[in-house]
Amino acid sequence: MQNNKRRVIKFRAKALTGELVFFDLHESEMSGDSEVFYVRGIPCEVGTEEQFAGLLDKNGKENYEGDRVSASVWGAVGYNYDKFVIDFIDGCFCAVQKRKPLNFTCLHKTDDREVIGHIYKKRKLLNDQ
Repeated sequence: MQNNKRRVIKFRAKALTGELVFFDLHESEMSGDSEVFYVRGIPCEVGTEEQFAGLLDKNGKENYEGDRVSASVWGAVGYNYDKFVIDFIDGCFCAVQKRKPLNFTCLHKTDDREVIGHIYKKRKLLNDQ
């Protein structure tokens, strides 16, 4: 993200119907039920909220926590093309692979990053890192 742009803070969550709902914080409200919150009247599962990472992939698609991305990153033997899940760890967005956090700036500098799914679409993605 360039320094002259304002930081965009937005989220998505999984609705009870299984669809993803995109929202700003002022569009959400808690309910009396600890399992459900509402976005513009749509019931969503508590704990499925994911923040926008501030990055777009090569197709212009926004990158959120929980997105599965493929990209080439610099490693010990040069560039390596692989798959990662975006996560928020210790105050920063990271690309996680095989439970090892990688610095998200590596993905920020690559032009071929592409969102290929998200953790709520295919649960297998969590086990296939």
